[in-house]
Amino acid sequence: MSQWRVLQVGPDLTDIGGMETVLRTYAQASWSEILVDVVASTTTKGPKARAKAFISALGKLRRGHYDVVHVHLSQRGSFLREGALALLTPRGSVRVATLHGSSFTTSATAPLWRHLYAFVLRRVDGIGVLNDVALAAAQELSPRTPVLLLPNPGPFVARSDRRRRSTPPVFFFAGKVGLRKGIDTLLAAWARVERVRPGAAHLHIAGPLDLPPHVSTTQLQRHYLGALDPADVAKHLTTATAAVLPSTGEGQPMFLIEALSTGTPMIVTDVGGMPGLAEGCGEVVPVGDPDALADAIVRTIDSPAHVEQWSAEAVGKYARLFSHATHEERLLALYDRALSAHSSPREAARP
Repeated sequence: MSQWRVLQVGPDLTDIGGMETVLRTYAQASWSEILVDVVASTTTKGPKARAKAFISALGKLRRGHYDVVHVHLSQRGSFLREGALALLTPRGSVRVATLHGSSFTTSATAPLWRHLYAFVLRRVDGIGVLNDVALAAAQELSPRTPVLLLPNPGPFVARSDRRRRSTPPVFFFAGKVGLRKGIDTLLAAWARVERVRPGAAHLHIAGPLDLPPHVSTTQLQRHYLGALDPADVAKHLTTATAAVLPSTGEGQPMFLIEALSTGTPMIVTDVGGMPGLAEGCGEVVPVGDPDALADAIVRTIDSPAHVEQWSAEAVGKYARLFSHATHEERLLALYDRALSAHSSPREAARP
């Protein structure tokens, strides 16, 4: 096919989150062999807005005559909503899904969700996944559907101000400021850092608040910058010593891909695709271990030469894995495989 007409289906581009960032990237990029259209299938702006978005997305994919309808799935209810849109795609369009959810692999062990996931994935023509763990889960759920590694695309605009680091060092967190992202672990770790290296570094935290009511925000407020827009997050990364993300569950966080694009090292927990992102350009610590996280931060403060090595590796890794050309090549491979599967219906797609 000379050029693919593709409809990308997922959350509202104006909302904050990793999947939203992926959809914005698809909408803003210039592709050589893909014509991209994006439609919101859900939003955080209330029940009426969500229903309106779903109906609008359904109308667009039914009327649009697209070569590919590419839905973006997280977990649980997303397989009901975006999964339904995939199944309602006209027969002439190839159906492709990307799996993003931080809890996709764990929730797939529950019988109810496992059945739903298998039902949807066996009826699409191709599946993109973010890491090897999700790859194995998808292949088990839908053995006859082509499954390919499809890392999230990074920002496609080259940064000219990489590696201009702040003095003293700054450790930067961006994302939903809540327990799943490990904000409690980060604050406990930082209290230890301040005891061991008083005044040696700063912690900056950005993102929408997602804390339960019983959690105090007193310690957080000392470091909190607010819910920054993507451009401001990128600016903070260009001067940060390291990105810090001690999550309890992740797929492949866009925050860390953005960090790679700015040559920013990272300190992360050993979940989802984060260890692979940090390999060679940062440290990996156990989930929920503030002492291990504090030790990693202190080592980073004390090793500026090591930080520079990590920074150089981050730039190279971004170019190899997340550049515009690399991502388009992976997308085209997925669409080609999906088209072949679409032309040869699989027995496993039937109940």
